[in-house]
Amino acid sequence: MKTRFLALLLVWVLVACTSTGQTLPTPEPSPSPEAAGASPALVLTFWHSWNGRPAQVLGVLARRYEREHPGVRIRLEERPAVTLVRDYSEAVADGGAPQMLLVLSRYLGELAENRYVLPLNEQRIDEAVAEIPPGVVDGARIAGRLHSIPLTYDSLVLFYDRRQVAAPPATLVDLGSATSAPATETPDRSWGLAYYLSAATTLPYIEAFGGAVWGADGNVVLDTEERRPGTLSWLEWLKRLRADTGAQAIDDFGLVHAAIQANRAAATVDWLHRLPDYQR
Repeated sequence: MKTRFLALLLVWVLVACTSTGQTLPTPEPSPSPEAAGASPALVLTFWHSWNGRPAQVLGVLARRYEREHPGVRIRLEERPAVTLVRDYSEAVADGGAPQMLLVLSRYLGELAENRYVLPLNEQRIDEAVAEIPPGVVDGARIAGRLHSIPLTYDSLVLFYDRRQVAAPPATLVDLGSATSAPATETPDRSWGLAYYLSAATTLPYIEAFGGAVWGADGNVVLDTEERRPGTLSWLEWLKRLRADTGAQAIDDFGLVHAAIQANRAAATVDWLHRLPDYQR
């Protein structure tokens, strides 16, 4: 399944801390190396846009890291999500950018293209990425080189109502037929499948048909002799979904979301983090 992620550091620990449902401990200040007569601490600034419980998790992890590495201090700074990338880009130009930045993976390509982030030394972080699924790590690569470390990741999954769908489709090809509902012309009609068609929610599945966008060397292989048949098969699959009268497979998120909220769809493809919304 397709994954998207938040990049930078502290891999996997975040998931463990936020999934227990327990009360988070209050971060305790780490002993100051200056107070013990040691060399001045290395201060690392970490920009993020989290608040509430997720921000508390970052605080706990930062203090834990400081205790394990007494010569390092991590300064967490919350920034508005809507301006985070722009603020960082301006800070790079001014020479005042933080050493660490927590952003969605979709911004990584632009930042790398402008050389606002540079490739990482993979030999030094092999242990940090060893337990992360390879597909997630590959998403952190630009032109074949690792530019970030995934902190959390999300996957596209099929959500379906067991009362209306006897058995989920076994393959993507069966996605429409397994969830299709009889066509009606009523304004509040129900759909077997409500699927928001966008690059983020459909392009990842091109590999299931034998296609690919990027090669191992970072070059585009979408229309190469080897990958063209898979690309065409993927496009045909999208055309069939779009033409399925029992499915609302469109590029209008508002209409798809409205059908789901009104319980007028038996199944949908969405991000895993939204599971609680569908369980209600």
